[in-house]
This record gives sequence, C-alpha cells and structure tokens, in this order.
Amino acid sequence: MGWSTLLVRPVSGCRGGCIGCPFGTLYSSIEVLSINILDKILGVLGDYRFDETTILCPHPFNHPKIEYVIKRIKLYTRRLYVFAPINTLDDIDKNILEYIDELALITPTKKDFTLNEYYIRSLISNGYDRLAIYIPFTGRETDVENSLSIIKTVKEYGLRVRIGEYLYSTNKYIDPARIFQKRGFETGLSYGYLYGYRASIVFVGKYAVTALSKPRDPICRKIYIDPFGRLWKCPLSREYVNVGEEEITINTIRKIMYSHCPIICSSTELVPRIEISLSTPNGKTISQDILLLLEVISQVKSFTMACKLLGYPPSTYLERIRSLEKELGVKLLITRRGGADRGFTVLSEEGEKILKKYRRYRDIVFEALLKNESLEFKLSR
Repeated sequence: MGWSTLLVRPVSGCRGGCIGCPFGTLYSSIEVLSINILDKILGVLGDYRFDETTILCPHPFNHPKIEYVIKRIKLYTRRLYVFAPINTLDDIDKNILEYIDELALITPTKKDFTLNEYYIRSLISNGYDRLAIYIPFTGRETDVENSLSIIKTVKEYGLRVRIGEYLYSTNKYIDPARIFQKRGFETGLSYGYLYGYRASIVFVGKYAVTALSKPRDPICRKIYIDPFGRLWKCPLSREYVNVGEEEITINTIRKIMYSHCPIICSSTELVPRIEISLSTPNGKTISQDILLLLEVISQVKSFTMACKLLGYPPSTYLERIRSLEKELGVKLLITRRGGADRGFTVLSEEGEKILKKYRRYRDIVFEALLKNESLEFKLSR
C-alpha cells in the first residue's frame, strides 16, 4: 500500500517558541490527547504496523501522559521519531529515550545549538546516539547560510542533520535540495520518506545532510491524530473523523490513508518521483537504498556513520550488503578495523564501478528532467 506514516500531535500547544511553527501558540491550558482515544484508535489496527511514526513536539515532555503515548505507539510502528525544540531539551524525560529511534531537535539558529550544547554532550556521553538536528527552511535568502553555519558546528559531533520546513506549516512548496543544488552543492534524487516527507541527500563537503520536501505523489499514505482525538489525512487536511463521537474500524483508517492528499489537491506544480536501481544480466538487482548507502560511504569512509546519517539500521544493512556480495560474486566494501586512524570502510574497485554507473544514470535523468529533454537517446548510449 506504499510507505505509511502515522503523525501524532499529543498536545495542543508547545512552549518551544519556534517562530513559524503552526503548533507553537501559547495556551493558558494544554489539551493532551486522551489515553482512551489513543487506545481506541490503536485497538483497531490489529497486527498492522506503520512504516514510521512522527510525534510532533510533545512539549511539555514531563506530562505524565507523554511516556504512555510513546510506549504505546512504539508497538504499532517500525520506526518512531519524536520532534522537540532544542531549547526544551533539558525537560525531556530520559526514561522515554530508549523507545525513540530518533529524537529530532528543531534548531533554528547556530545560537540555539550553542546554548544547548551542554545537553547534547551530556546525552552523547551517556551513550545516546539517536539524535538529529532539524534545521527549519523558511524560504528566506539566508536559509542556506544559516544551515551551513549550524552544520559546521553539528558535524563535529557526527549528528544527523535534517533540513526542511516547519513540519506541515504551510502549503507553500519548499525544496531545500533544489536550493542547495542551485548553489553548487552535490545533491541526489529523492530516495524515500522521512517524517512523511520526500527525502533527498545533499553533500555539504563530505557531510551527508537529508533535505525534505512535501510528497506530491499519489502514494502518500498518512494518518494524523490530533490532541483533540480527531483523525485526519494530515495536518493540512480539512476533513476529519471525531473518534470520541464515532465508531471506527480498520476500514476507517484505510479510508483516510487512501484518501486524496491535500497537498496534491492544493497544488498545480508537479514534482518528479524517480527511483533508480541497477540490475545485472542475470536479474540480480541493486536497489536504490543500497546505492545511496554506497554513495554516502564513499564520502564519509564509514559504514556505521553512513547508516547513521541515512537513518538505516546498521545490522540490517550489513546483512543486506553481505547477501548482495554473495549474489553478485564480488566484494562491495573494504573495511579496516582499529589502528591509529580508528578504522575505515571504503568501496572496493567493483563498488566504485557500480557507484560510478549509478551516478552517471542519475545525473542523466536529473539533467534531462531539469531541461525537459527526452531520456530515450541518452540512456541507450
């Protein structure tokens, strides 16, 4: 049924103070998602699991319901992401971090990161390495410079970096990857979904950054639970089901997920969705996610770091690489462990050839799309 995303906003307001965030209104009292409503929704899912779940800024984190919400939802999703303004990091209940696959800290400026650097170091020193820095893009001319300033500091910690709009903040289409590409940075085509957005890679020097843009394609499969117990397609929808007043079934969930995307309906701009894989003459396929992993490894010289930056489970992808090497009959990676340089992983000669071919085809497709040219002749050469 396509990539499925569950979005949950457990509180009606957030005191993070992020300018431009649609959920940042200061309320005199905070409405928190009813546990009974949440259980009613999750209870109809049966054995269904979402590919990912994004929890939108459950601040204040110290509310007693938040831990229950996170632990409960964890049972119904393969990956759980939680957003929080970086200036609320000191309020996060450390007990819930073990249930979170990625804690994305919204960091509007370098100053915001610097002011909270102590808490970042504290988490890292205690072994928590599932942090990501989320840099909001607002469409201003200074977005790229602001991002580069933050990335320069963040990369010293080896943290994942995500760049995109304030989540579901506006119908305006912002594509950070395209903006960086126009500024001369190396970029790749969209490779999948993250937080319900289309994800692309931008290389800032040798550092891989994830750029996010709205998914304007028909396979968008989302469902959104707001703090008032209503089910929507996403936060930009206009129609909802009030769970407290209506009976719901798994078919209710499916109907909402398969409904028209409000982003598609509100936009006349079409954005290409292209995935490139390579196949051998005997039918062995190298999928795009593996090709992307090889590309990032070639930049950062580390298998673990490449998986971390892409949000891939290292053990799963190590097994996939080994299986692929066995199928192809060639080594794709060369790893040296330990030593003064702390070890490294690079592509083998065959791995380099595969990556070179992937980049060639990708660049041909990308350039043709930009110029509205036919691909038939170029790809047959």
